[in-house]
Amino acid sequence: MLFEEARIVNILVQDLKAGFVVKEDVCSQDGHIIMPKGMKITKHRIQVLRAFLINEIQVQERASLSNQEEEINELYESIEKYNAFVDQYKKVIERYKKIFQGWQAGMMIDMIDVRKSFIPFFKDFSTSSHILNLCRYQSKENDFYHHPVAVGLIAAFIGRKRNFKQEEWVGVALSGLLMDCGFSRMNEHLFLKSNETLSETEKRMIKVHPSKSYQMVRHLRLLTEGSKLAVLQHHERLDGSGYPLGLTGNQVHPYSKIVAVADAFHVMISDKAHGEKKIPFTVLEEMRKKSFGKYDFEYLTILMKEISSTAIGRRILLNNNQKGEIVFINQNDLSKPLIRLDEDALFLDLSENNGLYIAKKL
Repeated sequence: MLFEEARIVNILVQDLKAGFVVKEDVCSQDGHIIMPKGMKITKHRIQVLRAFLINEIQVQERASLSNQEEEINELYESIEKYNAFVDQYKKVIERYKKIFQGWQAGMMIDMIDVRKSFIPFFKDFSTSSHILNLCRYQSKENDFYHHPVAVGLIAAFIGRKRNFKQEEWVGVALSGLLMDCGFSRMNEHLFLKSNETLSETEKRMIKVHPSKSYQMVRHLRLLTEGSKLAVLQHHERLDGSGYPLGLTGNQVHPYSKIVAVADAFHVMISDKAHGEKKIPFTVLEEMRKKSFGKYDFEYLTILMKEISSTAIGRRILLNNNQKGEIVFINQNDLSKPLIRLDEDALFLDLSENNGLYIAKKL
């Protein structure tokens, strides 16, 4: 069935119907996003709007399709996008693994091959929804090969949201992809072991990898100087606590600051040290609070804003086994959103319930 042109209307919340689509972000009185653009209106979300005293919003509707037909079309489209991402993600992981094994055998970095193999993926899939789901596709046996690809994808996303020119965000993405290439010149057991099983001597050896990676990329003509510096500096921290050089503040290149945020974020959502996967916006809140002064606040904020707005409408399981839907993100503490519970449709503010937290996404 063909769609008619979508109609855009301003409508009173009291007249809203399930199936309408939010045309513009709906914000609370203090400016925080309650419902992002593109979210479909449901009966429960109408209750949320009323709870926040929203009188009128802008929506679009398609008169040619019933709500049920439209939902089916959207479901098929969502499945197609999901399958396309999973398929391409698996392919680029296998490609990176093969390239890395070539480096282990002594081959030099072929930037033409690298750009051809990975830039199209970064262009097509550097979106917040894909970043939210990255850890779902990761397997322990291939964890090492997932990480640089994921960091490149997240770094590309931050760069694009920062309105970098294409050549700039591509450069940042390539930095993330190549940041661990130096491990190919080190004993394999060092990077395939978990951090918990490494000795202190081995941990010191691990800290050499940024320098080894830089040695591999420093003479590449198809990689910018900023990208090369990001490979060297991706473990530097703004407070001087990083390595290998202990740089501070503006001594750290902007590309390096982005890759540092992307690297730390992916490590934490994967939680390679403990074999558990954390909720992305809980990780971001932890980075903001516990690592204050280590990461660039602007780039961290970009990631926080985009990931948290995408989280609205996500289904979750609380640690007391109650299920619900995230309806509002508390910008003062991303890990404590407002939840609408399935059982009784009541709203639960996690910021006022210290014993409750989100155990996992559903």
